[in-house]
Amino acid sequence: MSSGIRSAALSEYADVARALGLDPVAMLRAAKLPVESLTERDLMLPTERVCALLEASAQRSQCATFGLALAQHRRLSHLGELGLLLRDLPTVRDVMQAVSEFIRFHNESLVYALEQEGDSAQILMENRVPPGTASRQFCEFVLGSTFRIFLGQFADAGGKLRVCFRHEAPADPLVYLQFFGHWPLFGHAFNGFVCPLSLLDQRNPTADPEFSLRTRSLVEARMGSVGVRRSDEVRRVIMQLLPSGRCDAEHIAASLGVDRRTVHRQLAREGQTVSNLIEEVRGELSLRYVLQSSVPISDLAPLFGFHSTSALVNWYRRRHGLPPAQHRRQQADANAGPSPDPD
Repeated sequence: MSSGIRSAALSEYADVARALGLDPVAMLRAAKLPVESLTERDLMLPTERVCALLEASAQRSQCATFGLALAQHRRLSHLGELGLLLRDLPTVRDVMQAVSEFIRFHNESLVYALEQEGDSAQILMENRVPPGTASRQFCEFVLGSTFRIFLGQFADAGGKLRVCFRHEAPADPLVYLQFFGHWPLFGHAFNGFVCPLSLLDQRNPTADPEFSLRTRSLVEARMGSVGVRRSDEVRRVIMQLLPSGRCDAEHIAASLGVDRRTVHRQLAREGQTVSNLIEEVRGELSLRYVLQSSVPISDLAPLFGFHSTSALVNWYRRRHGLPPAQHRRQQADANAGPSPDPD
């Protein structure tokens, strides 16, 4: 299923592109995106085409951090009504809960989950794009934007929010140090952030609880007008529960605050089942982690809810036709291309 992102994501694209020697209108047309994306904020653009635009922009401009250059300009206002709501919520935890509820209005491809482990919190922010879609620039744009928006509200807490990327480190990571103020964790098990658990309870000094109640009504009304698929909510919960080993219909329903039969009926109306969605999420994640990261295969089984590497390998072979280690080697060989002829 295709997903979309609000054209507000490209509101500064023209300025960044021109500064790097690109023609923004020509780039959008090449990516088959409407030119109106540069001025309108509420168009829903296919995520896959926005990924292609950012990758092409990075290549044509020879700016390997184009996504971060675009994220440099992110502010709460780019999130529309959701930005108004986040501005007046009392704590970091409240902000993250609201993001979990409403981010689909802004970015349908984003699967967001918050996990707590000991004294740490893990904030997963994975983008659902078709397997094989180049998405490094899009990923860095999304996480860079999130970091910039967070700094706008909690400037003194920015040093506690550590960014994590599944993709490998670039040859020159200096830009990342300048942008985030720390070295990101490259080759990590997930895209997102890690932070001390105590950060979630940090207060927002500018919060206005009364105003946030009014804004929540606006956001809920807007979300209601576009509709929310139960299958999308279930996918978000699956993403969160898979590493816990408790990803089944009972726990998914409990996480959504309903009973198992209700989830079954709601998904049936959309032509889906819990088992099919678990398989879809596992399939999407497996290709990303196997083909687009260097996480050891032996470390992947818990991420997908398997109790052993052999169980993961058997499932992967049935789904993709070959074991994960072999699939990764084939992909690496294909990316490397043919060896040059000797002189």
